[in-house]
Amino acid sequence: MSTTVKFGERYCSVPTMCKVLSLGGSLISEGGADYVLKVANVLAKVSKHIRLVVVVSGGGVAREYISIAKEVGMSSDYMDHIGIEVTRLNARIIRDVLAKLGADVYPGMPRCVSEACEEIKKHRIVVMGG
Repeated sequence: MSTTVKFGERYCSVPTMCKVLSLGGSLISEGGADYVLKVANVLAKVSKHIRLVVVVSGGGVAREYISIAKEVGMSSDYMDHIGIEVTRLNARIIRDVLAKLGADVYPGMPRCVSEACEEIKKHRIVVMGG
C-alpha cells in the first residue's frame, strides 16, 4: 500500500509505512565515529519496522567551505554546488555504515526526490544529501 506525499513542489508515491528523517551534518562531524555508529544502529533497527528516507545536511563543514568560497569570490552557483557535495559526502558516510551493518540500504545516492521515491519501494532505507 502506498500514499502520495509532497516534497517541495513535487508529489510522489511512497510506501505507507515510510518516514522521512533529517539528520544534521554537524552531528556527524562533531559526534565522530561513535555517534555515526550509534545513529546507524538505531536507523537499522527502526528500518525493520518502517521504511526510512534519511536526508543528511552539510552542517558546519558545508558552511565553512561555502564561507571560504565566498571570501575568494566564487559564484553563488559554485557555493551551492560545494554545499550539495558536502551533504552528499555526509550522506555517503551514513549510507556506507548502514551497509556495513547489513541494513537493506539503497547502494546509490539519489540525485532527486523522484529517484528516492522509486528506491524506497525496493529498499528499507534510502539516504541522500539535502
